[in-house]
Amino acid sequence: MNRRRKFLLASVLALQNSSFIYPSCQKCFSRIILVSKRSNCPKCGSTGESGNANYRYKLSLKVAESNKLFVITVFG
Repeated sequence: MNRRRKFLLASVLALQNSSFIYPSCQKCFSRIILVSKRSNCPKCGSTGESGNANYRYKLSLKVAESNKLFVITVFG
């Protein structure tokens, strides 16, 4: 992964998905499945209480800079 930062002055045209907050696994940060009072990670198999779930965001934006279009995804 390139560690250099690049700044882009652009206009946001659209939000790609409306649900940008999701419950995540504490070990691998993947989206977990909440069933009743339990949580299950399909990627690493971790289980736990659904009340202890951490929430992360995945924000996908369609932006325009001059005459170029970009889709930018930000995780956190």
